[in-house]
Amino acid sequence: MRPLSGLRVIDLTDDSGRFATKLLTEFGADVVRITNEGSAGRPMRDADGGVLDWWYDGGKDKHFIDLATDAGQRKYRDLAISADLIIETRAPGELSKLGLDHGDLVALNSRLVQVSITPFGRTGERSNWVGSDLTAAALGGVLSVGG
Repeated sequence: MRPLSGLRVIDLTDDSGRFATKLLTEFGADVVRITNEGSAGRPMRDADGGVLDWWYDGGKDKHFIDLATDAGQRKYRDLAISADLIIETRAPGELSKLGLDHGDLVALNSRLVQVSITPFGRTGERSNWVGSDLTAAALGGVLSVGG
């Protein structure tokens, strides 16, 4: 038996969070990937999405859901009812506008835990800043020594 067997996870991440959910899959969690298209591996894209999609999403139950639609929101809520954990990388406030934030979903499932991966947090003066490797290098000081 693997350590996370029985844990049900919803993966609502972009490329910045997909490795975290891949690790949970490797340890036995039942991970449901929510996407409306493949994101990584576009240069190597084929019918299955590409090599990186294949690796990151291996072992996951993939659902193509458009959260901008009523039907997609209903499907997401249905999945959240049986989930233990949601890991998401959406911009602060994006899920709230759709009625799909943790506060909305915990009313359906009181044991639900949500992890939000953002470059600058969900609140504060930098919460709406877009993160990238260049931004991290600049703010971390690496660019000051390398130019």
